[in-house]
Amino acid sequence: MRIRNRHGTKLTKHTIFKVLGGGILTAFISTIAVGAGALTQGFLATVPVATGSIVSLTKGTSNTVEKTTLENESTLVGVASNSSDSLIGLQSAGSQILVTVSGDANLLVTDLNGDIKPGDKLTVSALSGVAMLFTTDVVSKKIIATAGKAFTNKNADVVKIGIKDAKGAKKTVAVGIIPVKLILNDRTSADNKQSQNVFSSFSEKLTGKPTNSLKVVAAMVVALGTFVLAGLILNGSVKGSFISLGRNPLSRDSIVNGMLRASILALVIIAMGLSAAYLILLV
Repeated sequence: MRIRNRHGTKLTKHTIFKVLGGGILTAFISTIAVGAGALTQGFLATVPVATGSIVSLTKGTSNTVEKTTLENESTLVGVASNSSDSLIGLQSAGSQILVTVSGDANLLVTDLNGDIKPGDKLTVSALSGVAMLFTTDVVSKKIIATAGKAFTNKNADVVKIGIKDAKGAKKTVAVGIIPVKLILNDRTSADNKQSQNVFSSFSEKLTGKPTNSLKVVAAMVVALGTFVLAGLILNGSVKGSFISLGRNPLSRDSIVNGMLRASILALVIIAMGLSAAYLILLV
């Protein structure tokens, strides 16, 4: 089947799939370098710090950390990790622990402020070194990370601990570790950028895992390119059908069949493009 676009150029099946395949391949290549990884740095610690704990600089120091609380969150530096979590490690002599300061990490979280879903923002909790679900009514001023996995009290390897809430009532909460993508932004910055991150938030909800802006852009390029290509096919088919019908009214059946084939081809291309865009976000 051959279809002409609005410039009169013939579009064959081979040409169409070649263009679509090239666009998808380009988008995939652009995301090869954007993978999981973490940047870590070595610090000293004068008190025990569990892997996955949020840590802040100890007051008056520049290389010693302690577990983050609501009181010291202003000097937050990252998440305590181990060497296997690091893609790039910056460890100085005498370092006792590694701290992930950028990228992916395994973070201690709690359901103190509710269950956590993939893509949810996490913040500092009342439990030292432990993150919780971010909501607008929390008092913490930092956004720690974006959750890469759901967390509830039914998760495997959950530890139940008893605490007292602000009113002094006893409460049992769950604590565990989930993969996250670090943000480490001030809360005000996150609030101001919320409207700018609509597509990122949507992709995180769609895929159930954190995504970055480059992947979102690549997926959007593939999706938009798919719709443009499908539109060209349909436009050329409709325009050509009207011209043919005007010249030969008796060929109505063959013209309708041609339009139907073109419509099916356009739908197939759209389905392929959207699937490719989803895979880009999922990688």
